[in-house]
Amino acid sequence: MSSQATATTHGPQDGEDVEGIALAADGGRTIAAGPMTFRVIEDGSHTSGTHAVIEFTVNGQFSPPPHIHHQHEEVIYVLEGEMGIVNRGKSVRLGPGAAFITPIGLPHTFSNAGNGPLRFLLTISPASHLAYFETMAEVLQDAKGPPDPQAMAAVMQRFGLEPIRPS
Repeated sequence: MSSQATATTHGPQDGEDVEGIALAADGGRTIAAGPMTFRVIEDGSHTSGTHAVIEFTVNGQFSPPPHIHHQHEEVIYVLEGEMGIVNRGKSVRLGPGAAFITPIGLPHTFSNAGNGPLRFLLTISPASHLAYFETMAEVLQDAKGPPDPQAMAAVMQRFGLEPIRPS
């Protein structure tokens, strides 16, 4: 069975037919990244590159270094578990159904704040920033133990993320 189905609709503005995409629950591309796996739901190829959508699963305690985005924005939507967010030194906990918007320039990090898996949807804009997650996954996969902080920092800087000291 195919993981994608298409439906044709009529484009209201230009008179052209456009296709919507339905992605099955097991569809998309899944990538392992240390204590996380992520499933690429939309890579930007169907959104003119405006955004990508990724489903993350975090097993165990994990938190990326505090950082600032200089080239992309994110919207996080919690599906399962409990997410801890630290933004500008303030902590907040998010459960299923809660969301957090991360504009460019906001110092922040997140963590799995619960005892079980954390699952969340991440929408990133522009979609080209998906390459950051793919590259960081390689660093995490290559680590034989805890990931190399210098290698992580280099990837972050390459993609316009600035690691910062916790506040």
